[in-house]
Amino acid sequence: MVKRLSIVIPGLAAFLLFAPDAALGKVSSQCARLAPTGGREVIINACSTCVIVNITRKRPGIPAPVARSFNLQPKSSIQVPFRGPGRSRITSVIPCKGEKGAAPNLADEKPLNRKDKKCVALENGKTGQVALVNSCQVCKAVLIERQNKSGKGKRQAYKVGPKSILPIQPKGATGVGLLAEINCPK
Repeated sequence: MVKRLSIVIPGLAAFLLFAPDAALGKVSSQCARLAPTGGREVIINACSTCVIVNITRKRPGIPAPVARSFNLQPKSSIQVPFRGPGRSRITSVIPCKGEKGAAPNLADEKPLNRKDKKCVALENGKTGQVALVNSCQVCKAVLIERQNKSGKGKRQAYKVGPKSILPIQPKGATGVGLLAEINCPK
């Protein structure tokens, strides 16, 4: 018989049981879990924040797994639409848009706040090369879009240091546009 010694601190134990990583503003992988229920599976969100759960499902005989994403409200569960044999696993758990700890959307169409002045500009150099110029004292993350002859665009994010110039390679594009800028993520 194996005996286990456990120390319980009542307030801390209750906090960790009902709100994992809440004090840190992060969503832990412990927030969401898969539970089998009568031939189906259920995703359970045990945290007090909205989370996006990404799941892959591998079926026998099919080489490529199926990937699905589900938004789970706080302290809720949802039945997964997979049936039959196979193995499901949670690949990532991230906070929903607007929740603390969520990633900023660089391509968001909202205009900049009035207090946020525009720091980064696209400028042509003397050699004809395009560069991102940051005129502020803070690091900026920017999203640019390169356009080819047919009008198709390809987006790319860059990190531009304070008071610096970053040359942009054309990569076969006929035009480049600046879509958005935010302060660098920490």
